[in-house]
Amino acid sequence: MAEQPIPESAHALVAAREAARAARDFTSADALREQLRDAGFLVTDTPDGPVLAPAPPYRVDDRAVGDGSALGVGARVSVAVLVNSWVADADECVRALLALERADVHIVLVDVGDRDGSGSWAQSLADAQPERVSVVHLPQSADHWARIHSDLIGRCSSDYYCVIDPSTVVTGDAVSRLCDAVAIQHDVIAAGWRGADVDTADAWRSVTGADGEVDVVLSYLMVVRTDAARAASPDPKARFYRNADIEWCLALRQWHLQQTGQPARLVALGDSLPARQGRHHGYHDSDPDYRDRESRKTYDRILQRFRGRSEILKPR
Repeated sequence: MAEQPIPESAHALVAAREAARAARDFTSADALREQLRDAGFLVTDTPDGPVLAPAPPYRVDDRAVGDGSALGVGARVSVAVLVNSWVADADECVRALLALERADVHIVLVDVGDRDGSGSWAQSLADAQPERVSVVHLPQSADHWARIHSDLIGRCSSDYYCVIDPSTVVTGDAVSRLCDAVAIQHDVIAAGWRGADVDTADAWRSVTGADGEVDVVLSYLMVVRTDAARAASPDPKARFYRNADIEWCLALRQWHLQQTGQPARLVALGDSLPARQGRHHGYHDSDPDYRDRESRKTYDRILQRFRGRSEILKPR
């Protein structure tokens, strides 16, 4: 069936919204966006101007903050899955979590831009298992790693917040074990599958993989105490995930030292954790210029903020 043309009345609302935005009358602009939604249309702001399209059968939030509702109510841990384009990977990742993790593990799917049908897939899964799965739909313009996670952390009502890459597939109760690793000792604020230590001999310019007590844990699969994550959230300048997890962990360590006077502990369970990794699309299949540029920016911030602060690292 041919797609119905967008009526002139909708285009007129877009024009009125653009005029309101130009006048910095954002209250009116937001009201006009709502009128478009009520009429069944979604407007997306792009560098080339607004794009108008029929609205999908679910609400798309304007920004990463979403509707502000609490996530993971009654759950021990909220697991954030940023779907992006790789729906097949996300589906395998999420179905393994549902099958193998405890019932108090709540999954939050983040659909950014409905890439390759990710929005409909995520919504159908949340509709089928609302007690285990929530979904947040965001426009393509909200594709920003740190802001998404910071906003979800702000809405998280669980004791723990978990980041998992869709390339990671649990083969047992891996998330629950990471929560247990944090819960056992009060000075452990984060636990992960893979970890690394800062190479101080290399003037902090690199990290080396490590297990056990580590300087940082990596976002293939990591669990953070929600209170700590909320107090020291990811740096808002980190658009891309790479190196952002390292920066975040160092910020968590710095916060803990300032709060308690004692170094924090982070642990990586390594190969003892029941998990495996498929193709890491987020690295291998991202635009290499964007990936390398944003990764470099983040590591430059790490050096500016933390280099030489050996007191925040694990004991050497």
